[in-house]
Amino acid sequence: MDKYCSRPEITFEETNLVGNVYFANFVRWQNECRNEWFRETFFDRYRCLFQGDLRLMVTELDLRFHDPAGATLGDLLEVEMIVHLAGPQSWKAGFEMRRCAVPGSTAAAAILATGHQRFSLVERATPAISAPSRRDRTAPCNSDIPLADASDSTTGIATGKNTDTLVPGRLEPTPAAPFHRGPAYVTRFPVGLDTCPRGAYFEALDLVRWQGKCRERFLTEHAPGMLSGVANGMLALHTNQVGYELIQDISPTPEGSVQLEMRMTELKSRLTVCFDYGLIGDPHQPASIEWFARGMQVLCCKRRTADHHFTACVFPAEMLRALRPFAESDRLRDAVDDLLSHQPEQQDTKGNGEIKGHATYQVFQ
Repeated sequence: MDKYCSRPEITFEETNLVGNVYFANFVRWQNECRNEWFRETFFDRYRCLFQGDLRLMVTELDLRFHDPAGATLGDLLEVEMIVHLAGPQSWKAGFEMRRCAVPGSTAAAAILATGHQRFSLVERATPAISAPSRRDRTAPCNSDIPLADASDSTTGIATGKNTDTLVPGRLEPTPAAPFHRGPAYVTRFPVGLDTCPRGAYFEALDLVRWQGKCRERFLTEHAPGMLSGVANGMLALHTNQVGYELIQDISPTPEGSVQLEMRMTELKSRLTVCFDYGLIGDPHQPASIEWFARGMQVLCCKRRTADHHFTACVFPAEMLRALRPFAESDRLRDAVDDLLSHQPEQQDTKGNGEIKGHATYQVFQ
């Protein structure tokens, strides 16, 4: 077992509209820490990666966010990775990302996020995954990798304010199950050199980044009031958990595109949406899609209070109505209807910052 630490620097471009670090950047910091560890530990194989003779495949990724305040400019961060050998050329790594105390302060480091990755090295011509594993799409990334064994370190997986994420347990493989079900919000991204280095495989960061782009496109088209609330500083869309699972390895083509299908799979105090990733190799035959990955996000909505802090609230009625057609079950649609019945529309009152078309906000107890 190896332990490695890195200290990323936060830049302005890495923050979102409310000033916090955008969730996908935590994946990039995971990757940077992992790559530095790999370069220092296995330089010969790292050189083969750099030259393109080997491929590093991230087959599973998971991030859980614990600090509702997030990270922002001026914070000092530390990423700690603990790596366990899982096979001759495969590893599983647990990550803990902390906001370090200001130098000279006696305050303890605050844990921002924990997560894990499974990754392996393969020959460039060798598929990383030989056959799909048909797991339940609502729980692609439940982590069973501890950050550290109790016998090895005093640090373990963090517990924090956002650890009660509602994610079902993983089911047994069901090979006959369809990959996707029912209506979905669909968006596409072109395959480019920036998303597919050397034209060989997709980067883990891009698989997560596309989730965010899909989510924001949905809001732009179907719930613009939600985005207006975020831009005005009255609302915040907080990501509690993000992850994906690679189902099969693929070889994308330069003229191809990636199709994401987003569906709502859970609605309680938080909202869970899942994503199916498909590759369209021939733009003239968009119906021939090769599905290769599943992803998920757990989200909550927050509103700004009179003392300029953010507190959890129900999602705006506009967003719930927009998501209802893309719910995976009648039970979820009934849950949306029940929630909407308790959220009467409000008129625009500019004096106190209310947003026209948004529901009455109710703080979760």
